[in-house]
Amino acid sequence: MSISSRVLLLPLVALTTACVPTMRAGPSPFDEGPDPAANDLLDMSIIVTNNHWLPMRVWVEWPDRNYFLGDVEPGSRGMFTVPGYLIGRSETLRLFADPTGSVDQVLSEPIDVTRGHRIEWQLQKVLWSSRARIM
Repeated sequence: MSISSRVLLLPLVALTTACVPTMRAGPSPFDEGPDPAANDLLDMSIIVTNNHWLPMRVWVEWPDRNYFLGDVEPGSRGMFTVPGYLIGRSETLRLFADPTGSVDQVLSEPIDVTRGHRIEWQLQKVLWSSRARIM
């Protein structure tokens, strides 16, 4: 290698090493995922009390979709969470319960909710008298 090529190579090496980051100033807020605690504020909780003598399968119904919550045994309470991403700023939904082994079913009145609401639904022995309320 001649002296002139070494002279040209030296500034090139100096320039490339100066451009390589050696240290970071600190973590970027974009390095972390979303804050899970913030998402919890957007979730909707539903508490279902089953006073009926049969186990119940419970769903949330919107006009265009359904979301299965789970099963609630007789004489017990089920606590369920509907993720905030399924709920718009303001939604109208209904709760639906289907007793296992029976042809009876119950559909709540329309409920207007927003993210973060909590709903309690009391399923009675006479299903048509069951009521839901926003807490």
